[in-house]
Order: sequence, then structure tokens, then C-alpha cells
Amino acid sequence: MLALAFSAAFGSLISGIVGWLDSNEPFQVRKFLQSVIAAIFSGAGAALLLQNTDISSTNIILAFLSGAGIDNFSNRVVMNKLGKKR
Repeated sequence: MLALAFSAAFGSLISGIVGWLDSNEPFQVRKFLQSVIAAIFSGAGAALLLQNTDISSTNIILAFLSGAGIDNFSNRVVMNKLGKKR
């Protein structure tokens, strides 16, 4: 279960890093903290929702992709709420 939580959190953090590298902007801690918060929530969600599943490579990959999806979804919500690009 812990491996799935770490995989989901790692997916969110990687998504945040790739988003920053794609933006060609200087690193700003305030913007990266949103990805860290998304990583915490995706890790906790994976730990709660996947506690009765076995730890297989398929489940680890799915947890990683769900963490990345949570980070992307949270970025879309922030962009729509602020009305501008992050």
C-alpha cells in the first residue's frame, strides 16, 4: 500500500517538474508548492483507495498516472479560477 502511495505522489511531483520545464519560466517555489500539495493528496488518496489491492507493476503504474492526472487537474482548476495561465 505504501508503494502505491509513493508512486502516486511521485507522479504528481514529476508532472509538476515537467510542467515547469515546459513553461520556460524561472523556478518559483510558490508555483511548485501546488504540485507538492497535489502530491500529498494523491498519495493519501492512493493509500486509502488502493489499500485492498495487491502491489503489482500494473497497479504501481496506474497509481503513478493517477498522481500525474491529479496534478494536471489541479492546474486546470487554478487556471480557470484565476482566468490566466499559470
